[in-house]
Amino acid sequence: MFENADKVVPIIFAGTWIVLITLSFYLFNIRNDYKFKVKYFKYFTIILGVMFIGYAAAMGAPRQVYFMIVPAVALMTFMNLKFTRFCRNCGKTIINYMPFTSIEFCPKCGSRLKDRT
Repeated sequence: MFENADKVVPIIFAGTWIVLITLSFYLFNIRNDYKFKVKYFKYFTIILGVMFIGYAAAMGAPRQVYFMIVPAVALMTFMNLKFTRFCRNCGKTIINYMPFTSIEFCPKCGSRLKDRT
């Protein structure tokens, strides 16, 4: 399609991820809007996974690579959705790095985390 697609796509890929990482950090770590986080975190995470697979396709990854990329992206998306919670009281994003335990209290304000959000 493009003459220099093999050079342009990685630059677009890197630039897009820099913007998305910065946006994600601001929206889900700095900003303390509980309702926004609960409403959009799921969509943001799923869109990032789909974009990653799309960039692999745009860079011309062989078909066999998708047998590794798709399950890995699906697992990472699932883990992000499963282990990330938000405090209703202060809006802090809480990521559980210990998968077989649960966090019951917000580490910032100490309030009890009641539901799966």
